[in-house]
Amino acid sequence: MPVRLRISLQGKRNSRIMHIVASHAGASRDSKPLETLAIFSPRVNPDTGEKRVEWAVERMRYWLGVGAQPSKTVLALLERVRISHPRTLPRARLVVRNGADVVHF
Repeated sequence: MPVRLRISLQGKRNSRIMHIVASHAGASRDSKPLETLAIFSPRVNPDTGEKRVEWAVERMRYWLGVGAQPSKTVLALLERVRISHPRTLPRARLVVRNGADVVHF
């Protein structure tokens, strides 16, 4: 079964903590993961004014190297912290056929 990198929610309502985990693709969102790769607490610490973020960068690179597929949200986060290369989107081409404009991807 393929491995996915996804976000798992922990905590209680209005006090969520998000984990980026490696888990089997068929497993439910909050099931036991193969490995926890990052922890993100969106609540701001009143003393320091910072949010808590912990990344296991080497383990993320390992899982990506062995073929784990990140979800769209995790991929956006990995691109933001420059762990993964930005997605390359295909460019649209404008083709004229029989006088009508057709967009091809």
